[in-house]
Amino acid sequence: MSQAPGFFRAFMQGVVVPNAEPFAQVVRLVELPLMLALVLGFVTNLAAVSSVGQSLSIMLSQGGVGFGTRLGAPEFLNFDLLMALLSVMILLSPGAKLPSADSVLVRRNPRLAPLLLNRRVGNGRSAPAPTTPGAASEESPRGRSDRRG
Repeated sequence: MSQAPGFFRAFMQGVVVPNAEPFAQVVRLVELPLMLALVLGFVTNLAAVSSVGQSLSIMLSQGGVGFGTRLGAPEFLNFDLLMALLSVMILLSPGAKLPSADSVLVRRNPRLAPLLLNRRVGNGRSAPAPTTPGAASEESPRGRSDRRG
């Protein structure tokens, strides 16, 4: 905490430290659902945004990203930064959400596709992408077998 930026250090000393036990319980109660949501792919976008926030909060409490200004090796790629970057990739990648509980929800209600899978079709209606590579497209009922080239 001594390496944290001033604004964050003041928050930690004034709010978190006096209430350490409740904050520890909140962190524990947030981490488990985040892990389950990201692993199972349930409300993945919300879980990814929350994961980025939590990772950045932990990084701030540890002093942020080190660029080799301290003794030892540069600490630019620490675990929390990697988790934040991985969560951003999950958030921005529609393909990362195909094998997930979100894709099952979208099959039942296609209007949820922009919210859950980051997908939208050209006519303004949302539709899930094919869940298997090489799946038949709508313009050709036989799929790839009628294409020559």
